[in-house]
Amino acid sequence: MLRLIVLGSGDAIGSGGRNFSGFLLTDGNCHVLLDCGPSTLPALKAKGLDPAKVKMILVSHCHGDHFGGIPFFFIEYQFISRRTSPLIIAGPEGIGQRCDDLIRAAYPDILKAHKWRFEVRYIELMPGEDMREGDLTVETFAMEHGAIPARGYRIGWKGVKVGYTGDTRWTMEIPRLAKGCDLLLCECFFFQEDHHSHIRYTDLALHRGELDAKRIVLFHLGPEMMQHIDRVELEVAHDGMVMEINCP
Repeated sequence: MLRLIVLGSGDAIGSGGRNFSGFLLTDGNCHVLLDCGPSTLPALKAKGLDPAKVKMILVSHCHGDHFGGIPFFFIEYQFISRRTSPLIIAGPEGIGQRCDDLIRAAYPDILKAHKWRFEVRYIELMPGEDMREGDLTVETFAMEHGAIPARGYRIGWKGVKVGYTGDTRWTMEIPRLAKGCDLLLCECFFFQEDHHSHIRYTDLALHRGELDAKRIVLFHLGPEMMQHIDRVELEVAHDGMVMEINCP
């Protein structure tokens, strides 16, 4: 059995008092993070989970609410966990430079005084490319989130498929990503307002029949979505939510 634990289901402005985006997929021995907002590490610890078991961080795009928590994991690994195993951080083109810049801005004094005790592998994921790490595969899809490179992922692990859109407006890549998924995590910032960077619920309602996923769970709800939450028929994520997915 795999578990998907919602460490943060919110948007960039904390609508509804929710944590920033962060989801943990785990088999109990190994963790994969889907995005890593600034609240991800304390949310993970509040669940009694071991940060040192995070093997990979998949970053959908380099906005602060989706990757701003990475420096805190580096500090945890350097001084608390004293990690020695490699850490994989995968995301859109430029992911390595963006993470290095972020960590340097957050802790310049520590970088001057220390070298990381663990190896970091940055992997750039391009649409249409697959990545394999052991028994875990990642398929990459192009999402549309304004001018910034953005990715959606379909993760295959132990016979289970989990889809993750990150932030994006509606695109026909979403049905491709959703195909065959046991669980699809889909952003939905707006209810009906049209925007160049985010999905609106009316789009999902219109295209619901095209989404071939056993379970669809929405996240990244903005103020307009919160105002119309009683009209939303699809399942909505909440912080601390745990979803169990049976392996075949």
